[in-house]
Amino acid sequence: MGTSGAALVGFEEAAALFEEEEATVEEAAAAFRVFDRNGHGFIDAGELGSVLRSLGLAAGVAAADCQRMINAYDGDKDGRMDFQEFFAFMERSSSS
Repeated sequence: MGTSGAALVGFEEAAALFEEEEATVEEAAAAFRVFDRNGHGFIDAGELGSVLRSLGLAAGVAAADCQRMINAYDGDKDGRMDFQEFFAFMERSSSS
């Protein structure tokens, strides 16, 4: 499996942290704030990579891999994930 596959597994592992029960809006907002390190209301590839590395998930994730992960859930195609997109991702993850 290539680097992008390993990175995707890291993102899915991060989502698995919330799979035991459905996340509330408050829990999702708290998780979103962890990823939105600069507080600008969006998760970008740099922030995603930083959090994944700090969690020990997908060490050495390249920026391009993180961007592909963001793009997979980026409904408005602006290259970053806002809270609504993040919450929809959380809901899909908890129902699978």
